[in-house]
Amino acid sequence: PVLCINRKGAESKRVYKTYRFERGPLGQYFRFLAAHEFRMLQQVQGLDFTPQKVERETGSVNTISYEYVDGASLKQRFRDGDIPERFFFRLYQAVSELHERGVAHLDVGNSGNVLVSPEGAPILIDFGSAMPLKRLPVITRAWARKKDLLGVLKLWRRFDSDSMPDYLR
Repeated sequence: PVLCINRKGAESKRVYKTYRFERGPLGQYFRFLAAHEFRMLQQVQGLDFTPQKVERETGSVNTISYEYVDGASLKQRFRDGDIPERFFFRLYQAVSELHERGVAHLDVGNSGNVLVSPEGAPILIDFGSAMPLKRLPVITRAWARKKDLLGVLKLWRRFDSDSMPDYLR
């Protein structure tokens, strides 16, 4: 996808995510991806750590947009030596809350999908691989939850292992 940050009229900044191809088999696949991510983002509306005001763009069926999320990537904050205190505890709680809302992200272990807000709170982005938990068989649902939580632990160990409790290593 191509990401662009722009304003829609007098509104605040928005992120526009567009999948390039609109025709043929790839176009059909990308329409499915855009629709899927849109549904997942709608399902997590209202959570403090996810993008808000999600919309499908009428001019392009392959485009979704949401309110701009202010934050730096986890990797950048690590390079700057600026991981907030208790950040990974908060990320773990956020992912658990996501599961309570019925969604598994499935790509939390990718540090590019975790932002750090100016206040030091975790923000999850890129719900393209997310899955609704209620449609999964029980064993697959447990696997999806575990995959997300292990993703948090992977990031924790990589970026702030000193604050990681021994029992989680």
